[in-house]
Amino acid sequence: MDRPPLRKRSVEQIIEEFQVIADLGYSSVEVADNIFTWGRTRTTRICNGIEPLGLDWICLARANMLHDDGMVSAMARAGCKLVYMGSESFDDGLLEDMVKEIKVTDVRKAVETCRRNGLEPEVSVLMGGSPNETLRTLWNSWRAARSLGTPFVHFSAALPVPSSELYDQALAEGWFVDGDFHPTDNARDVIVDFPNLSARKLRMALKAAYAAQYLSPRSVLHHARRVRSTDDLVHKAKAAGKLFAYLAEVRDRSRSDDIPPGRVTPPGLLRPAFQPSAK
Repeated sequence: MDRPPLRKRSVEQIIEEFQVIADLGYSSVEVADNIFTWGRTRTTRICNGIEPLGLDWICLARANMLHDDGMVSAMARAGCKLVYMGSESFDDGLLEDMVKEIKVTDVRKAVETCRRNGLEPEVSVLMGGSPNETLRTLWNSWRAARSLGTPFVHFSAALPVPSSELYDQALAEGWFVDGDFHPTDNARDVIVDFPNLSARKLRMALKAAYAAQYLSPRSVLHHARRVRSTDDLVHKAKAAGKLFAYLAEVRDRSRSDDIPPGRVTPPGLLRPAFQPSAK
């Protein structure tokens, strides 16, 4: 299917919306657009416009759009605290299979540029994004992601949604565990048996990846140092409880389970959001 034409909101509209959010008393924002960095000039103009508002915010961007020091520096000055980039794999062959139109070197350069300018980079590993994925390629991606030293790595399993090429292939090859697609939280569950990786192995790989990333001494120490208040401690304790509960699961999740409306922001990263008065 051809991609629909891209329509961008104006710089003025975006700055105005940030202003409204600040006027309402909120202190932090998550920009859910898949790509915030649509061009150096446009992004810098937005950042210059929202910088006086004093908001903390996080966003998503493509790795190959995070190589400009001037633009990334403007984002940091405007209050950006973290940038999530869909790196997906650290194997150029698999990235080509997924038509990501980036290379592993793009991800490494983006991470370096973010760090150099005071932004926290978050990378991702998508398990099974290509039918050619194997335990060996997964292991190599985990090692490469960990070598970057980013505190946050997002792990998920491929979710072949209708109208995608991977869905058509999964349906034709009979890879769906239940015969067809159904919505699920793909950071916790898997709905396909790939040629080289079964759903069971991918579920185990997800758990192993999260445990290795967030229960390592380095990670525990990093997050402990980030505690600045009782609220921070409560947020991190809740996040740890959810992680342990997930790792302890021994059954497949039900289709009726709640599905989070998008990627979950790392708890405790931003200041607590504004809470309206009950009066």
